[in-house]
Amino acid sequence: MVTGSGQPEPNGFGLVEVVVATVILAFGILAMAVSTGYMFAQLRFSDRTTERAIAVRQVFEEIRAMPYDAILSRSSGSAEVIGDYRLWWDVTTMANMKSVSVICEGPGFVSGESAPTVVTDTFALTVLNPR
Repeated sequence: MVTGSGQPEPNGFGLVEVVVATVILAFGILAMAVSTGYMFAQLRFSDRTTERAIAVRQVFEEIRAMPYDAILSRSSGSAEVIGDYRLWWDVTTMANMKSVSVICEGPGFVSGESAPTVVTDTFALTVLNPR
């Protein structure tokens, strides 16, 4: 339709506008797809971290529940297995306390790698002599 000034009346969108909107939408969808993959990787990482923390916490509680004189080292050959994790500990006796190093071995993620691998971590616990 032509207006009184001889200019056509704009009806709807032009081809350039539609192409620009489509490109913007495509980049938005691509960004969402990439971030979804990242979120799933973070979810797997946090799942493994939580499992490891629960296993270590359980061993800490078992050690704390032992009588002071019964807290002894446990070798990797007789490691306690909790879920996917193997845990053993070394005990160092000092004057009025025992220093316990709990070694946890199991699946985890190493910085820069996308696939899980076997990771070994050490956690420290100090137990005071109650006497």
